[in-house]
Amino acid sequence: MRALIAKVFGFMALPVNFVLLRVNKTIASNYELSGYFLALISSVGGDMVKLLVPRGSFLRDTEPTHISRLKEVAKWRLPEEGSREWVDFRLRSAAAEQDPRYRKLLRESSKIAWATMHAVERNGAGLPADSGVREFLSEYNRRTGNFGLHYLPASFNVFEAFSNYLPKYGVFVPLRESDFVCSIRGFLDYQASLVDRDLRVAIGCIPEGEIFNFSFAENTGDWILEEGGERFVISSFSMVRHAGELTAICLGGFERDLLAETSFIKSMFSEGEMNASKPLLEVDASLKAEAVALDREARFHRMYFGFRFDVDKCAMQTRYMLFDGGNSWSLKTDDPITLDRTDDFSGVKEPDRWVEFIEKRGGVFSFLARFFGLLAYFKSKQDLVVASP
Repeated sequence: MRALIAKVFGFMALPVNFVLLRVNKTIASNYELSGYFLALISSVGGDMVKLLVPRGSFLRDTEPTHISRLKEVAKWRLPEEGSREWVDFRLRSAAAEQDPRYRKLLRESSKIAWATMHAVERNGAGLPADSGVREFLSEYNRRTGNFGLHYLPASFNVFEAFSNYLPKYGVFVPLRESDFVCSIRGFLDYQASLVDRDLRVAIGCIPEGEIFNFSFAENTGDWILEEGGERFVISSFSMVRHAGELTAICLGGFERDLLAETSFIKSMFSEGEMNASKPLLEVDASLKAEAVALDREARFHRMYFGFRFDVDKCAMQTRYMLFDGGNSWSLKTDDPITLDRTDDFSGVKEPDRWVEFIEKRGGVFSFLARFFGLLAYFKSKQDLVVASP
């Protein structure tokens, strides 16, 4: 059984009839479910502020940085539906709608939110690496814009490291980025000469809080890697450091019979089906359930590797694999945060199978960790680097 996570079809129609990018169906205007409403009322003033003041700081110096970031975002979640806080929120929000200052603020903020989400999708170098970062951020923005932070998918637990949340507008934006294109053959030759000590030094020199995107110049069919009897390729690698944590997104694919994979996906997930714990989700009707090919050769099943790495211990913290199923993602992970909530996906709890699946491919992740040396590789070839105009 796979955990299948639906891809949301687009943004909700915000109040005052602002229709956001790629909307192909109007959702009921229950905009209090969105991330925007929560942040916007806090700017109105008066008694309404009491409703939305964060419930104290959740942060502790001893916590890992990713836990701190997740809790910081969680402060902006809406109260649980049906709770006393939720009832109070609905009453206060109804009162706020009568305030012309609030309505004006909402209109202005909606414009900014729309423009920001549009910029996130349309901006960037347009290369595989930075496009991969935006693929996930755009999904997160659609979910929060439609339904609120409760509807973020499991991949957010690792890929949140690449984003900054703007609570006033309910939007995730990428951190500062630097984009590179290089030969993967040249890098593999370079990293083969490194010893573990050299890699530790290279990792230690990666600046904090900036995304480094590396797209590879070769066609995927020009080179194939093999580990544990499985053949796979890599198209791009993105990384970001926060204190003692390095997080990576890697676009690639395993060699598969895509017709057989498509049949399996269809048997596990009927088109249009919702996640059991997220009944409001609607998949994009323009997408179909299929094993998406990484390239035109249709030999490799498109997927993303995601992992977080402990810089001080030089060891993996958690690993994710997301296979592109057309209108959904098939997810496997050994992340305890996600494993504790596996009943959220397809109604099935199967942490042991996920961990076993990841462990069998531990050599692939160990190999991918070597790509943290990409920035050092560029610095070693500084005289040969050419900046694009």
